[in-house]
Amino acid sequence: MTGHRPFSELTKDWPPERRRRVEEGTARLSAEVEAALADERAAKRGEAAYQRECSNSRLAQQGPKAPRELAKARERRRTKDGKPTTGYRE
Repeated sequence: MTGHRPFSELTKDWPPERRRRVEEGTARLSAEVEAALADERAAKRGEAAYQRECSNSRLAQQGPKAPRELAKARERRRTKDGKPTTGYRE
């Protein structure tokens, strides 16, 4: 921990070899983090594309009646007093 001193004051007396090693380590870690983020982004894009594909195939299977069926399902989820349900038990 640095306490009340700035971190730059603690590292100003480091020899050039140590500074170089720290910079190399920082660059290596940055590259690893960027690679992990790129993999995560690619996985999310793939998952989103898969979900769109599944959604489109379900809509194609349901045919033109899909919006009407969804409206009926929403109506069935209403409470006895006509208000839409919140999904939570009251």
